[in-house]
Amino acid sequence: MEEHTKSAMHLSVKQGSSYFWNGEKVFFWMGDTAWLLFHNLTREEIDLYLRNRAEKGINVIQAVAVHHLPAKNVYGSPAFQDGDMKKPAEDGENSYWTVIDWAVERARELGLYIAMVPHWGELSKKIAMEDMEAYVRFLSERYGKKENILWMMGGDVRGDESEEYWQTMGKIFREMCPEKLITFHPFGRTSSLDFFKGASWMDFHTFQSGHRRYDQQSLYSWDDTVTERYYGEDNWRYVQDGREQAPHMPILDAEPSYEHIPQGLHLEHEPYWTPEQVRRYGWWSVLAGAAGFTYGHNSIMQFYTGEGPSSFFAKYPWKDSLHAPALGAVTHMAHFMQGVFDEVTDEAVRLGEDPAQYVEKVCKPCEDILEGDCAWNEAQKEDRILAFAAGNTILCYTYTGRPVTVKLEKDGEAWWLDPENGVKSYLGKTVKGTGTFTPPVGDFQHSDWLLIVKVS
Repeated sequence: MEEHTKSAMHLSVKQGSSYFWNGEKVFFWMGDTAWLLFHNLTREEIDLYLRNRAEKGINVIQAVAVHHLPAKNVYGSPAFQDGDMKKPAEDGENSYWTVIDWAVERARELGLYIAMVPHWGELSKKIAMEDMEAYVRFLSERYGKKENILWMMGGDVRGDESEEYWQTMGKIFREMCPEKLITFHPFGRTSSLDFFKGASWMDFHTFQSGHRRYDQQSLYSWDDTVTERYYGEDNWRYVQDGREQAPHMPILDAEPSYEHIPQGLHLEHEPYWTPEQVRRYGWWSVLAGAAGFTYGHNSIMQFYTGEGPSSFFAKYPWKDSLHAPALGAVTHMAHFMQGVFDEVTDEAVRLGEDPAQYVEKVCKPCEDILEGDCAWNEAQKEDRILAFAAGNTILCYTYTGRPVTVKLEKDGEAWWLDPENGVKSYLGKTVKGTGTFTPPVGDFQHSDWLLIVKVS
């Protein structure tokens, strides 16, 4: 992996670092899934969506340039002349690429990065290699100097299917866009580590923990995953896999279970994933050491209008779903974690240390401090408690309200953070040694809590 740094918005990766960087500060990725943004929305709707997301704390939008073929936008403008990918249709105020140009610039004005998927992954089986190469060069020339673009290749596809195709795409992007960050969005329950470990064009890894429960390993459907490991809802395990690689590079869950999508995707009568479960995916992955988190909502990823058929049994119009509760919870998480990392990088500067090296040294999972019944074991599943240290701050997330027993090396102070609303509440002083912290009971609509301990 080489180091690639952006000029004005400063998004970069650094050799051996598990996090993204904006200058000398950690950049905590808080993404939103908007796959059909460029296909289904007018300019006015794109502006509404982007502004809503920016004001809520999203900083990365994952969207597909060409989701299906033939591709047209909402104005009826085709992406290519006569369906020829060597001939992008560029003319006209509302031409396909002019509207995308406008959306990219509007996102930049709002401080948003676009993680652009060149085309949805399954199209790799239909697009000739020479057509792909011409198309990727077109994208590189048109967007390669846009400061808020990064490339997210793939799109719900296994990297070992059409491997030469994806390797060639990655090499072209690296050649033509040397300052852009590049990754790969893989098939459900897989990681880009499974396919492109050590690829010279790869700047950070993503995984798709997906939309299945622990008990849904095989549903006899098209998206069954043949893999040696099946983690079910344990998305933190993909992060653990990434952190076992040397040197470290950023890794994150780029598609966890969407809010309000059926568990397992395929059966309407199955329960829908809830806000509580969505934020569990967020806290579990982040406290395992992920560089950020991507949220998704079933209605928004496809921009369902509420009329006619939908994919995966979406029920609510996307404009209503902009206000769905889970996003608020995970953006509270992102804001909190950004503050934690800012404290650590400020401390590095005061100590005269290199911020990236210092963060790597003092920010890491610390499950070894957990004691008693809450200590790690294979059978815990939803009861699993994640623990993470960031300098002098220790964070422990309990999803089911289990008491947290930790061994502290110093005296300090403690707080509970309510993951639903982001409010931090002072708990009291702590003393060196082993202590047990029991989450509060009362008129709460949830059982999960984040324990914060700051040692002196």
